[in-house]
Order: sequence, then C-alpha cells, then structure tokens
Amino acid sequence: MKPITTGVLLMGDLSAEDLASLARQVEDWGYDYIWLADERFFREIYSCLTLCALNTKKIQIGVCVTDPYSRHPALTAMAIATLDEISEGRAVLGIGAGVSGFGELGIDRARPALAMREMVGLVRKLMTGENVDFQGRMVQFNHGALNFTPVRADLPIYVASNAPRGPSGCRGTGRRRHHFGLRGGTFSRLRQRINSQGDPKGRAGSRRD
Repeated sequence: MKPITTGVLLMGDLSAEDLASLARQVEDWGYDYIWLADERFFREIYSCLTLCALNTKKIQIGVCVTDPYSRHPALTAMAIATLDEISEGRAVLGIGAGVSGFGELGIDRARPALAMREMVGLVRKLMTGENVDFQGRMVQFNHGALNFTPVRADLPIYVASNAPRGPSGCRGTGRRRHHFGLRGGTFSRLRQRINSQGDPKGRAGSRRD
C-alpha cells in the first residue's frame, strides 16, 4: 500500500515575503506538497511557485489546478518544466477544467473532459524535448518544441474533476495521477481524523486545519 501524502493548498493572496516564510514553515512541519491555486486574478502562479522553490529544499511544489483555456497547454508545459529545473525535480502539475476569470476573459469552457485529455497529451509530448505536431479538437500545436531539455519527461500530472468524465477522459495519455477534492461529511471526517492523530508525520499534539 502506498503511504498517504499530505499537502497545503494556498491562494495567491500572500505577499512575496509572507509566502516565502510560509513555504519554509510548511516544509518544516513535514508536509509533502505545497500547492498554489491558479485563480484569477491573484498573484501570478509560476512566479509564486518559483519563490516557494527557492525557499525550500525537499517539499514538492505544484499548481492546483491550471486549465486548458486561460493559458495554452504548450505555455503550461514550458512553465512547469522551468519550475522543475529551478526546484531540482520537485515540480508537479495539477490540471482541471477551470472556471476562475473565464467571464472576464471571454473564455468559452467547451468540452472540458476532452480539453483536459488533449492538454495532458500535449504536455506529455513536449516534456520529452522532441518536436511535436499536435492536432486535437480543442488543443492544437504546430510543429514546435521546447527550446530546452526538461529535467523529467515523466513529471507527475494530477487531474482534478468533480465529474466522472474528467479523470476517465484522460486515460491513455501516459503516466497520470488523479487528485480529487473532498466535499461535505467526507472532508469533515478526514479532518477530524488528522487532528486526532497529530501532524502529518505523526507528532502528536499538533493541529492542522
């Protein structure tokens, strides 16, 4: 059985100084992940993730979640590969259908399951460092490549979805990991269990909300 990992999800509402300090604390507390939400219109996500990477040594760092619409998946591949290089192989990518800021940006959130599947497919191909021509129904990329070699072609990708077609739609896109949110009583019971057992590394007496 794989061990349970724990992480902290943050919004982009902290100043650079406060975010750097909190990132160091989260790592000291023994968490496995720092996740930053790619929500419009907070501080820019990859700048904040880079700040977290430069102020920590071991914790994994990721976006939770980005979408196929507000940023082209090729730009996401470029950004996450850069973060993986800066963090020395600690970056993880969370993707979802998204909703934040779509109205302001005039984005049509069409066929989200297919868009996520094609996003994963293009990101995976670009992370190999090879030239890619990708012609999907929602995502297109015309004969291009990243102009640097990513640290890891198999960088972990998590797919978040409230609908069953989200994760299932990403089958056949290579190595994948699915991350799901918890709602209602499930989250309450999990939080109660965590609080009763101490911090995520087993030190009793700590409380994490």
